[in-house]
Amino acid sequence: MNHVIIVVGAGLSAAVVAAKNNYKVILVSPMPSERAQSVMAEGGINGALDTKGENDSIYDHYNDTMKAGSLSCKSQCGDGTC
Repeated sequence: MNHVIIVVGAGLSAAVVAAKNNYKVILVSPMPSERAQSVMAEGGINGALDTKGENDSIYDHYNDTMKAGSLSCKSQCGDGTC
């Protein structure tokens, strides 16, 4: 493919999907990579994966995300992360 996808800001998941689909991806950030939020997140990048048989769900993940943000996240943004 001859297309190049440039990802600016909080688009890590979009960059991964594009790269998996054989697009050349360029990440742009105003911060050095070692200061990026994905790296700085002490708890890592979370998702609802029931790999341990703990009945994890997207609803639990959404509620955890909203709670972790002290309910300061707009619900539409929280919806987009789950």
